[in-house]
Amino acid sequence: MKVANRCLMTCIAFAAAVTMLCLPKGADSVQKSGKRHKGKKVHHAQAYTPIGTKKVRVLSKTDVQLPKNISLIEPYRLTFYATDFTVTVFSRSFARGEAVLCEVAPSAEAQSSLSVKIAFEGQEVPLVKKTWGYAGIFPIPPDSTNMWMNINAIVQCDTYKEEYHFPLKIKDVQFPEYKRALKLGEYSDADLFEKKPWLKEKIEMEKAKKNKIFAQSSPYRLFPRLSHPRDYHKITSSFYARRLYERYEIVNGKKIIRNSLASPHLGLDLWGPVGAPVFAMADGIVVLAEEMFYEGNQVIVDHGGGIFSRYMHLSKILVRKGDIVNAGRLIGHVGASGMVTGPHLHVGLLIRGVYVDPMSLLCLPLR
Repeated sequence: MKVANRCLMTCIAFAAAVTMLCLPKGADSVQKSGKRHKGKKVHHAQAYTPIGTKKVRVLSKTDVQLPKNISLIEPYRLTFYATDFTVTVFSRSFARGEAVLCEVAPSAEAQSSLSVKIAFEGQEVPLVKKTWGYAGIFPIPPDSTNMWMNINAIVQCDTYKEEYHFPLKIKDVQFPEYKRALKLGEYSDADLFEKKPWLKEKIEMEKAKKNKIFAQSSPYRLFPRLSHPRDYHKITSSFYARRLYERYEIVNGKKIIRNSLASPHLGLDLWGPVGAPVFAMADGIVVLAEEMFYEGNQVIVDHGGGIFSRYMHLSKILVRKGDIVNAGRLIGHVGASGMVTGPHLHVGLLIRGVYVDPMSLLCLPLR
C-alpha cells in the first residue's frame, strides 16, 4: 500500500475568494413592497428591467451563462502526483458545502492499462471515462466538522494494484443564522394535519416520490456548459443558513414561548418577481415537473452520477418529465407557489444525498 508520504502534493492556488460570485455596487438594492394577505405578510417584487446574461469561460474549458450583474473568478486547484497518474481536484474554496471536481489523468505509458476507483471519505465517486482519463464530482458535506478529509485512489495496472490516500484540507464556514417567530396553530404541521387529515397522506406520498428519484444513479450527463439559474443575481437567503424558529402561542392574551426549532436551509433563495426566467443549471433529464405541497411548482433535473438540481416555487413549469435539457434552457418562471410568503426561486443542488451550495457548481472546469 502506498500512502501520501510516497507522493508529492502540490497546490496551485488561483486567485480566488470564499465566494466566486461577486456583486457590483448597488446590486442588492432591489426595492420590494409588502401587504397583508390571509394573515401573513406577502412580499411583491416590483417590476424590474431585465439586465440580460453573458457567457464566460472557466479555465478555458467550460462555458458558463451568468447574469450581467455578477462576475466569475477561477477556482482553486490541487494536484496530487503518484507513480503512473495524477489526481487533480477543483473547487470554489474546498470548504464545507462545496462541490468538487475530481480528475484522474494516467501517464502516457499507463493510459491503456490503468483502471482507477476514487472515494472521498469512504464514499465512492462515480467516474466517467474521458479520452484523457477520468472525471467525477463529489460533495464536501456542509455539516462536516473535520479539518482534513481523504481522497482515496485504488489503481490497478497490468503488473500491480495499489492504494493511495491524499489528504484534503477543508475550510471552515460560518453559515449565517436567522431567527424567526413561528406562531403555533397557523404554520405547524400538527395543526395543518388536524384541520386537513388528507394532507398528511399527500405529503408522505410526495416524500416517497422524491426519495425514489434521489436514490437513482444514472450515467453522467454533464458537459462543459453550465448556467446560473436566473438572469439577475441577488441572494435573499443563503445556503445552509441556520433558521431558528421561536415557536409560540397566545394563551389568554399572553404570548407563551414553546420549544424552539432549528432547521438548516438546504438550498439558495434567489430574488425574482413573478414571471422572471428560470434556467437549468446543467445538462440533464427532467425527472419531476409537478406541484407539491411545500415546494409548490417544482422541477427536478437529473444530471447523472447521483447529481440533481431542484427549482421550487415556480409560477409556471415549461418542461415535462422525460425532457432532455441543456444548461441555460428556460424551464420555468419565478413564482410564489407552495409554502412561501413571497415570490423567489429556491434552487438546490444534491450530490448523492448531500446538499451543497448550488453556486459552487458554476466554477468547475468541466471538459
